Amino acid sequence: MAALIALAIQSGVRAAVVFDNLGPAPYTTVGYATFGLYSDSIYYDRGMQFTAAQTVILTNLQLALGEAHFTSGNAEQSGTAKIQLLTDSASTPGTVLETWTSATISGGPQAGGVLSFNSVLKPKLTAGSKYWVVLSAATGSNLGGAWYFADDNHTGNTLTLWRNNSTGTPSYTTLTRGYRTLVSGDSTGPKLSIAVSGNNVKIFWTTNTIGGTLQGKSSLSQANTWANIGTGTIVSNQYVVTEPIGTAPKFYRLAQ
Repeated sequence: MAALIALAIQSGVRAAVVFDNLGPAPYTTVGYATFGLYSDSIYYDRGMQFTAAQTVILTNLQLALGEAHFTSGNAEQSGTAKIQLLTDSASTPGTVLETWTSATISGGPQAGGVLSFNSVLKPKLTAGSKYWVVLSAATGSNLGGAWYFADDNHTGNTLTLWRNNSTGTPSYTTLTRGYRTLVSGDSTGPKLSIAVSGNNVKIFWTTNTIGGTLQGKSSLSQANTWANIGTGTIVSNQYVVTEPIGTAPKFYRLAQ
């Protein structure tokens, strides 16, 4: 049996912006939309739909948030916010991909600023697909929150949500500006691994990274082109491709 030469290539981490209408500070000059406890003593959710510009593994979400004044005595309500990232289902919020809880937000609307939330679950966001960011008061919190408007220059038409938590009744509005939001991730290539199995080799990479097509060739010379082998079969949370061991060296890479 001839020895097999394999090359496993790991792509470098490439930071990518998925959606951005955060804009520069100050964040309090254009106005805001409210969420959480409102002046009618009812809790409301506020949401915004966006379209992913690139396929990434989510790393971070940034929102320009503050504490609102309400019409009832212009009172302030400090507290914590619940932030959710969801899929889109027929232009409504769908499946929850990740949930965060903010630190305490206080100080009135002029004290607002950017809050950053790092992803723990690392969901995959797909270019061209729609998603939702939905804000509410965290469980047990009386926050009356402010999510600052973006300038009209920062975004086009954006579908937004306003939902009564008591009745579950939503209303949707298309704005010519959305709320200040930045979604970013890593377009990170997964690391290839290889193992001998009888007269074959198995090349594998994990499914929690961006997928791709395995390619191979017998020489690294420029004239020798890469040929597609396959996208792999999922086995135990890994993509796996099985290749027979030949008599010549072979090199592998994952193309995206």
